Order: sequence, then C-alpha cells, then structure tokens
Amino acid sequence: MDNLLINATEITPKICFDYINKTFEISGESRPENVKDFYEPILTWIDNFFKSNNNNTISKFDIKLEYFNSSSAKFLLTLLKNLGVFYKSGTKIEINWYYEEGDDDMKEAGEQMSEMAKIPFNLIETDEL
Repeated sequence: MDNLLINATEITPKICFDYINKTFEISGESRPENVKDFYEPILTWIDNFFKSNNNNTISKFDIKLEYFNSSSAKFLLTLLKNLGVFYKSGTKIEINWYYEEGDDDMKEAGEQMSEMAKIPFNLIETDEL
C-alpha cells in the first residue's frame, strides 16, 4: 500500500498519511468546492489501511485544521466515526486535535467530534498551527 500525500491548497488541507510509520496528518483549511470528490478517496484509503494492517502498534492521527466548513465537517466526522469503529474493535488509535491558543470554537469542535465519533481525543492547545 502506498502513502497518501495531497498538498494543501487555499481551500483544501494537506493530507500526509504514512503507511509504514502509521502517522496521519490533516492540516490547513478545508473548504473544497466538491467535498465528496476530495474526501471520498481519503475515506477509502483509511478503510483499506485498517482492513489490511497489523493493528498491534498505535496509529497516530494529528488533526491541525485552522478552519473547516460545514460540508467538510460531515466528512471529517465520517472519517472519525470510522476510526471509532476500529478503535472499539481493539485497534490502537491516538487522535491529537490541535487548536490555536484562544480558539475556543476549534477546541469545542474537537470535543464534539470526539464525543460523536466515540473515540477519545487529545486536545492540544498550541501557539500556532
């Protein structure tokens, strides 16, 4: 299985999914014109990764979004719910939700996503993303 690398644009986040090291990063802004076209391949890649992978080591997800629109939120939640299913089945997953200092909205979004996806997040306040 190949890594999944998508460079950030003004309207899409950087996607850096490292198959070998089991590190996954989503960063930047997410407001693509066609959210489904952008996120469907990512959802498929993650699903294939967990179905074909030895899950004895931790898979680490770093989510460092500065902004995401409501359409992106739907797909992010789908991704996180899928991770929640794998997590509940015993797969070791760590999710780090980064938010800028003082950005209470993004912190709250992380709390809500964690609750809805039924998977714990590490909420990490940082000086800048």
